[in-house]
Amino acid sequence: HKNIIVVGDSAGGNISAALCLKARDLGLNIVKAQVLFYAGLGGDTTKGSYITQANAPGLTTKDTLYYRDTYKGGSSKFAEPLRETNYKNLPPAFVIAAAIDPLHDDSVEYVTRLKAAGVAAELRSEPQLVHAFLRARNMSKPAGESFRAAVAAIIRFAA
Repeated sequence: HKNIIVVGDSAGGNISAALCLKARDLGLNIVKAQVLFYAGLGGDTTKGSYITQANAPGLTTKDTLYYRDTYKGGSSKFAEPLRETNYKNLPPAFVIAAAIDPLHDDSVEYVTRLKAAGVAAELRSEPQLVHAFLRARNMSKPAGESFRAAVAAIIRFAA
């Protein structure tokens, strides 16, 4: 029975996406949906937002390389979900990307791959926000709106 909605931000988004892959690979039909905020998904650090936002406030590309190295201890699709080649039969996704964040393109790529595999996926890109903006959801109007959009997605998925 699909009764779990996984939600995570940053490294928690990575773990949430990895959990969806692992559950699917094990034939466990338990994850109903995934909601990811500015997740680190193992994208190509030599291009895109990893270059244009290399020195973004809150998280730099150098930081992401350090965290990847510390976390993974070897490459796998569970440490870096963008290494997966088959995105079929994953749960629907609501993915939020912060434009001022080296991880921005990871979210874009993940949603693109989910959609290409026939998975319902929605990307919300936040042009004014930085990595970890959830901390400011009660002080920043755009951060608060993004948080409320994620809550609304969770409610839709739970219905």
